[in-house]
Amino acid sequence: MARYFGVPLRNGLPIGLGSVIGLSGPVDPDFAADNIELEDGADLLLESGGLILLEGLMPTLWLDFQYSTSLDPRITFTRASTATYFNSSGVLTTAASGAARFTYNPSTLQPLGLLIEEARTNLFLQSQFASGWSFSNASFTSTTVAPDGTNTGRVLNDSSAAAAGYTFQGVSVTSGTAYVFSVFAKSVGLTSITLRNFTQAGAVAFNLTGSGSADTPTGTFSSPEITAVGNGWYRCSVIFTATGTASNNIAFVVNPIASTGEAFAIWGAQLEAGAFPTSYIPTTTTALTRNADVASMTGTNFSSWYNASQGTIVAEYVYSTTGVSNQCAYSLDNGTSSETIIMASTTPAIDRPLSSAGGVGQLTGGLGNYTFTAQQLIKRAVAYKLNDYGTSVNGGAAATDTTYTVPSPDRLTIGAAGYFSGSRLNGTIRRIAYYNTRLTNAQLQALTT
Repeated sequence: MARYFGVPLRNGLPIGLGSVIGLSGPVDPDFAADNIELEDGADLLLESGGLILLEGLMPTLWLDFQYSTSLDPRITFTRASTATYFNSSGVLTTAASGAARFTYNPSTLQPLGLLIEEARTNLFLQSQFASGWSFSNASFTSTTVAPDGTNTGRVLNDSSAAAAGYTFQGVSVTSGTAYVFSVFAKSVGLTSITLRNFTQAGAVAFNLTGSGSADTPTGTFSSPEITAVGNGWYRCSVIFTATGTASNNIAFVVNPIASTGEAFAIWGAQLEAGAFPTSYIPTTTTALTRNADVASMTGTNFSSWYNASQGTIVAEYVYSTTGVSNQCAYSLDNGTSSETIIMASTTPAIDRPLSSAGGVGQLTGGLGNYTFTAQQLIKRAVAYKLNDYGTSVNGGAAATDTTYTVPSPDRLTIGAAGYFSGSRLNGTIRRIAYYNTRLTNAQLQALTT
């Protein structure tokens, strides 16, 4: 019986590479090969903490973001602002400027990994409704515990049986620009909330029970989403494209009209230019910006583990949305688009490998493309060597290219391309492993199963 730090390892099911040994529980990323004893002829596959060691091969780089609370010191990380994320207790928390966010599912408390997002600005003022909002047939009558654990959730109560009650704020928008309108909402007797743009006649109702649901939007609204975030709270969002450059009256409506006293709680209003919602940006008297997350490895922090002639990179990541191009899980590049090994999205919802050497594209169009859904975990392996490129995703057979020139990158950018600021993943990365040899196609498939 093999053991890892004294923990017995049991033989698992074969996957075509010999017997497999699995480990249950998080994996210490700092373990050494001599801590593990293998049975003769056995291959090791550590699954719960990621795929670490296979056929006696130790990766020269192992980055575990799912079970970590700090970054590898070789990673340079910046973000010139604070930012929010859900912590291990499911509470919405603020990370200091320049601090990485290791986020969690607020309902299940599952660790999700390193959150990487583009810059966004919340255009609403007083996003927690302390002041600055107007009312019609409604008022805030009490407070409740908000998603951040403070007693700042506002209960909006309908005061008329003859007309819908609502609170609203006028915000200037630009014609032709897409905006995402979102809020955290919780039932306080009334189990629905309507998000509405009175200026552009768009509306959508959300059901605040169970896993949550959204009605079909009307007018200029599209793509409604609702996500349970724990303690009865939901984050509701919808997209609209401005039809004119003007102030729009955007509202949260107590609906349907039945009697007085109907109520829900709201907190964390956000209006951001973009095609999908991002993490909450709190505001008070002015609109505020959350800057982009930037994570990279350069210099000897890169060259110490990278093999210029052959290698394999295995990554696990999640795109939070579909229908957006150029969201990068990672990029090996030289600061330009001429020397690259990249994993990125393209529309409508395709995870695709890209590579260039000397400014010349190296992969046949569509090679290794994979159609994904929002929030789907993607396990992708990419191997490179002269005239021997291969990639496998989520256990699929490897796609190959036998006319491949190896690029010459000098850095790893995590959750973006190092040469393109508009390429943030806008999702989470669980882990990245790098082997300084070209693994076999069968190994690529095994590592992504």
